[in-house]
Order: sequence, then structure tokens, then C-alpha cells
Amino acid sequence: MMPDKMTILDGSMGTALRDFGVEVPDYRKSVWSALALIKAPDIVQQLHHDYICAGADVITTSNYAVTVNSLATEGLEHRLTELTELSCRLAIAARNRANMPVRLAGSLPPLNVSYRPDMVGPFKQLVRQYQQLAELLAPYVDIFLCETMTTISEARAAAGVASRFGKPVWLSFSLEDDSGSLRSGEPLAQAAHELSDLGLDAVLINCCSARAVKKGLPQLRAFNVSALGAYANPFRRDPPDDHTTSGKANRLCPDEYLQIAEQWAKQGASIIGGCCGTDPEYIAALRTRWPTS
Repeated sequence: MMPDKMTILDGSMGTALRDFGVEVPDYRKSVWSALALIKAPDIVQQLHHDYICAGADVITTSNYAVTVNSLATEGLEHRLTELTELSCRLAIAARNRANMPVRLAGSLPPLNVSYRPDMVGPFKQLVRQYQQLAELLAPYVDIFLCETMTTISEARAAAGVASRFGKPVWLSFSLEDDSGSLRSGEPLAQAAHELSDLGLDAVLINCCSARAVKKGLPQLRAFNVSALGAYANPFRRDPPDDHTTSGKANRLCPDEYLQIAEQWAKQGASIIGGCCGTDPEYIAALRTRWPTS
């Protein structure tokens, strides 16, 4: 049964910033969001505002690549606090400007390179670094979003730390296209079993194809949480060769994405947004289908 009410997330930051003309390197490997915060903070704020005006109920801080490990590749690790707090202030300024009661999700992303479970660090190191990030985000955010998780260990570290702050914790996995398992190869059923003690508020799937979402959503029921969700990449070939394709010929259009999102809703999703390759037009399409009640 399709829900009457849907929580709408925002869409991508990286590809949308590129569409604005901001130079965004390959965001699997670079400090792209840090560079955008440094070079184009006004555009980051504008994009947050555009997502709110498009109908997003939740916007996410633009700190995805603002981690010690990522920043260190450019000699910017000393700016972790500054840039994390700036990502929060820009989102809050956009919310204040729009004068809309949207919630702010603080991103707890992969600490090294996205899509690389082999580069997930030792558990104790993960916990220490997620603790540092969460402490910086906590004064500003309403929700912790542990996103693009590729291993059970990484998910436990991020969500376990987030659960210490008394705020809702949403955990989102990135899945392999063909198997519907985590990119580490670990099955979602195993993740549900091993993470059952975390008291999660929502479990989602993100930063993978619509096909992977379709395979994974039914398996999320094993987590026994109050809300399931998805925010996928709309690429027709996912991922593109370099995962930075800005050409819209390779993307599902907003109406096509909406049609797929309706199927996710029938599978039980009550939180839906967009990931790499989406923009405010996609969020507006979702909002049109599920108007604010």
C-alpha cells in the first residue's frame, strides 16, 4: 500500500553544484564539498534554499567529503572544524531565508573514499573520527544521517556514535546493483541482525541505482524500524564511467524518477529523495506526487 504521506529529502549536492558551474572533481575521491564550501559558499546556500523551495522536508549538510582523511589529501585537515560548522550554518541560513520548518540532517559519510569497502578503516579509528564529526554537527542538526555505508563495521561505528547524542539516527546503505547486498558483499539480512541493538529510527538505501533500491527495500523490513527510505542515483548506466557525468542524457528525467519512486513507496518506503545526479526539479516532482499534508 502506498503511503498517503511522504517525507521528502533533498537531492544531490555535487552534480547539482556542477550544473551551477562550480568546479566539482570526482566526488568519490576528492574533497569536492570542502572545496565548494571554500570557493562557492553562496551557491551551496542557494542550492539548499532551492531544495527547500522545491518541497524538501529534510536537507542535509554539505560536509560529505569534509573528513580528516579526505581533507588530508589536500593539506586541509586543520580546517575540519571550520568547514563542518560552515556547512551547518549555510544550511540553517537557507532554512531561515525560506522560512520553512524543514529539518536539518547532519551527514556522517564514508571517512575515506566512497564505494570502497576495502578502504574502511579499523573500527576504533572509525569510532574516534565519527565521534569528532558528530560533536561538531550535534549543536546544529535535527537528525544524524549515516549515509553511503558499505560495510557493517562502518555502519555500526557511525550509527553507534550518532546514537549517543539523543537525536534521531537514520542509517543508509549503498548497495551493489546485481546482488542487492552491501558493496562489501555482506547481505542486508546480516546487517539487520548485527545492528539490531542500535535503536535506529530509519534505514535507507542511497547512492546506487534504482535497480539496487528495488532489490534492497524488501530486505530492509528485517531491521524492524519505524521508517524505510531511499534516495538513488538516476543514471541510466550506474555508475557512469567516471561517476561525474553531468550530461542529462544519461539520467532519468524527474518524471521517470518519480515513477520509480512510486514503486519504492509501494514497497514500504516513507522517506524518499535523490542522490548523485538529481537536482531540485527531481525533488519538486516528488513533492507534487506527495503534497505536504
